[in-house]
Amino acid sequence: VLLSRASFKAGALGGIKKARYTPNGGGEAIVVAVKVANSAEPMYSLETEREAYQLLEGSHESIGEYYGCIYEIGGTAPQAIVIEFFDPKDDWTDMFDFIVDTAPKLASKAATAATWPLFEQLMRCVRALHAKHVYHQDLKPENFMVRVLPTGKTELRVIDFGTATREPRSRRQLGSLSYVTPEILMGREYASKTND
Repeated sequence: VLLSRASFKAGALGGIKKARYTPNGGGEAIVVAVKVANSAEPMYSLETEREAYQLLEGSHESIGEYYGCIYEIGGTAPQAIVIEFFDPKDDWTDMFDFIVDTAPKLASKAATAATWPLFEQLMRCVRALHAKHVYHQDLKPENFMVRVLPTGKTELRVIDFGTATREPRSRRQLGSLSYVTPEILMGREYASKTND
């Protein structure tokens, strides 16, 4: 059941819509994000994202949940993927907004206590990706969701695997310009691992 017609959040590869989903086997419906492909972009980005989520399933607590794909009848390329929804009502925010808005409001000790575990989670998460030979290729603060629990503990999830690759070396110009390696800017071959 689609809960909103308008995109909750729009990105370069498509929009995110909020929906209700009942897992296979029944049970209580949960709110999920449905990432719909931008018709102007190639469909391989959703296929790439689907493959990455399936390869990474259960490999680390900081990787967002994947629930499945939506296909056109008779189609083979996914038209949308169903993933974990990070509700701002549950204090989820992307890491960029967390750094700009939330961290400065915390007292110095509390900010350190909140941010150091995030850094450790981020590094363990990237290590888990690379252990499965998945290279995200667009790691940036906007692709990490963060929240601080009432206990003071922080949670982190990596999202948006639309540009992920399993190629250990590449010349593809991927990622957000502000965060890419110098090799990409110069058009040189690079190790996919170092672009993360």
